[in-house]
Amino acid sequence: MDDYLTGEALRAALARLNWTRERLAVAAGLGEATVYRMLAQNGAIQARRSSIDKVATALAAEGALDRPKAPGELDPLITVALPAELIRRMPGRFTSLTRLWAQSMETQDLEDLVRRLGGATDRMSSVNVGDDGGLRIGLLGHGLRWASNNMVGRPLMELADQDVAVSASERYWRSIIANEPNLAYCRRGDLEFTVLSVPVRHAGRQAVVSWSELGRPDLWR
Repeated sequence: MDDYLTGEALRAALARLNWTRERLAVAAGLGEATVYRMLAQNGAIQARRSSIDKVATALAAEGALDRPKAPGELDPLITVALPAELIRRMPGRFTSLTRLWAQSMETQDLEDLVRRLGGATDRMSSVNVGDDGGLRIGLLGHGLRWASNNMVGRPLMELADQDVAVSASERYWRSIIANEPNLAYCRRGDLEFTVLSVPVRHAGRQAVVSWSELGRPDLWR
């Protein structure tokens, strides 16, 4: 199956089996509340990896899902840091990232920046430095396959996919420490995207806004 178990796939599997969440909880050896939270999510489910595996394994045993991949079987996530100035050499290629770059030169206030960009979008996210000094998730677009709405306000490193958490954390800290935009190309399997992260401030705290677009920057002539 895919690298993730999604809420949509989980609900569809239950419908095919005509199972209740109570029956799934028993089959997976989990509490009903845990299963309920997983079923209520859209996109990639955010829960303990062990809980996701138990649910997926129980459904796979009934033929409703493919066997879940073990963590070591996931395709590696490759992250390549690029000079942020490349964004200016690709006019018309990554229009969202170009807009983010341009507006970040005008303001470093998170709310003002998002307003200038027309509001939060499906592939936009933000983090801020929390009281504990770690990064916490702020904005979270629905088009980001690695997260779900229940992660808003949570520590970034609590993401179920640790490869994604580490890659994002490194990009965000680079922007915060250098106080400048950074551009990166990320790839896992056949999924590839380019992401621009810019430093901002929110409620007096350091923060970062990121916007990603599918595809790879290519300046080959």
